[in-house]
Amino acid sequence: MHALIIEDEPLIAATIEAELQDLGYTSTSVVSSEADALASAARQQPDFITVDHKLAGGSGTHAALKICAEKAIPLVIITGYPFEIALPDVVTLGKPFSSAAFRAAWERAQATARTFS
Repeated sequence: MHALIIEDEPLIAATIEAELQDLGYTSTSVVSSEADALASAARQQPDFITVDHKLAGGSGTHAALKICAEKAIPLVIITGYPFEIALPDVVTLGKPFSSAAFRAAWERAQATARTFS
């Protein structure tokens, strides 16, 4: 399984990557900008996406919504500003987060994946 991690803070990206490996993901792509996220998803369709809402290079949320426009992919927005996210049926996880909270968010995302148009 392949996961796309859209995160511009390397330590947080590494933490997410470790959590996903524990969940059985065999490959990950870590990107730090909206443009890189779209390019990465075009190269390899992810089975799961984590998103940092605010990036130095655009919006991770905008990238994820574009990626999920045609295919339902489980998605978790991980942000220090969870109150700014107002997307129905999208799992949001506040920073900092625990391993248990990450796993719970991952499980909810599996059940609520949908397309965005």
